[in-house]
Amino acid sequence: MDDTKKLKENLHQMIDQINDQATLEAVQTLLAPQLSNFYSLEGELLDQDQVEDMLEESEADIKVNRTTPHQEVDEVMKSWRSQGTEK
Repeated sequence: MDDTKKLKENLHQMIDQINDQATLEAVQTLLAPQLSNFYSLEGELLDQDQVEDMLEESEADIKVNRTTPHQEVDEVMKSWRSQGTEK
């Protein structure tokens, strides 16, 4: 984890020293696909550590078969849709 932190610090310093617009745009293009934003159910932006924690928890759930079958998810979604049309 410390290696990652040090690498990030080095990258920040390098980027801060770049004054060439084209180079900065190239770096942005390279990094943009890695920067998806994730939000909590409450709408709060999650940081990378929180996202990784959630992914690890999900992977653990999958390993012990603590999942919801697709058919059950479909049924729940259909019930939501029907509730929305009843108004």
